[in-house]
Amino acid sequence: MALKEYWDGFVQFLADYSIQKILEVIRELQWKELAGNPAVWLIGGVALILMVWRRMIRLMVSLVSIALFLALLQHTLPQSGQTMQLSNLLLFIGGAIGLLLVNLYFIFVRE
Repeated sequence: MALKEYWDGFVQFLADYSIQKILEVIRELQWKELAGNPAVWLIGGVALILMVWRRMIRLMVSLVSIALFLALLQHTLPQSGQTMQLSNLLLFIGGAIGLLLVNLYFIFVRE
């Protein structure tokens, strides 16, 4: 039953926020402000120490992959109303495939 509740919450999130609004939030993400925030460093540092101490390599790779995917989206997405250039599309596809292969390696092969 818990999976059903998570799925309903995800569908409700998508109903409240259109894809355009989600992409706009990603596009406006300020990495410098995030990196300069002491709370992010404190929480991230403690989480990193715990993950290294417990050897949660897969979780660390997954979190880094999510951050890299957001950066890739922010770099390749055009402004709203514009079309995506072929070079940005190829960069996005190549980066997404690369991230997918790294995650598959750490999840399945390295086990």
